[in-house]
Amino acid sequence: MIMNRNPEIEIALNHLRQDDNMKILINYFGPITLKNKQNHFKSLVRSIIHQQLSGKAAKTIENRFLALYDGSVFPNPEEVLKTPSESMQNIGLSKMKTKYIQGLAKKIDGGEIRLEELSTLSDDEIAKILKPIKGIGQWTIDMFLIFSLNRLDVFPINDLGIKKGLMILLGREKFLSEKSMISRSKKWKPYRTIASLYIWKVVDEGMILKP
Repeated sequence: MIMNRNPEIEIALNHLRQDDNMKILINYFGPITLKNKQNHFKSLVRSIIHQQLSGKAAKTIENRFLALYDGSVFPNPEEVLKTPSESMQNIGLSKMKTKYIQGLAKKIDGGEIRLEELSTLSDDEIAKILKPIKGIGQWTIDMFLIFSLNRLDVFPINDLGIKKGLMILLGREKFLSEKSMISRSKKWKPYRTIASLYIWKVVDEGMILKP
C-alpha cells in the first residue's frame, strides 16, 4: 500500500519510529500511507460483506455482488433496493447480511443518512450516526474511518488481524488483552491508524520476526 507521500504521513512515521517495534516494521516494509476511497456506500457495503470472512472468501462474494449489476461500477442504494433478496443470497450473502445491506441502502436512499456529510464530523459523531444501523458495529465503523475518511488515529482492537499481528510482533503465544492493547497503543497516538497498517502487514505478508 505504498501511495503518494505527504508531510503529515512523514510526521506520523517519525513519531512511530520512536517505538522500537514500530521502527522495525517501518524499516522492514518501508513508508506506507492511505488511499482515499470516495464511495462511502461502497466502503460500508464491503465492510458488511467482509464481516467474519476470510479475505479470499469475502472478495469472491464481493465480485459476485458486482456481477449482479454491470460488474464495473458499484451499485448505488437505489439499485441495491431493486435487487431481490434471493439474488443476493444466491451469490453467497447470508440472509442477515442481505438485510443489513438493504437496510443501509434504504436509510441512505431515503435521506435519513447523508454519507457526504460524514467527513465533516468527528469520529465519535460518526459512530453515533452509524452504530444504530443494523449490521454496522465498531469494527465496520473503524474500517470506514480508516479507509474511507483516512482518519489517522483509529485503533481497531476488535480486528483479528490486529490481534494476530501484535501477538507476532511482541513474540507472544496468546492474544493480548483489550486493556493491554489499548495501553500499548497509547504511545502511537495520534497516529494509531498508521501503526495499524503496519501491524496488518505483519500478518498479510507473513513476516517472521527473529528473537
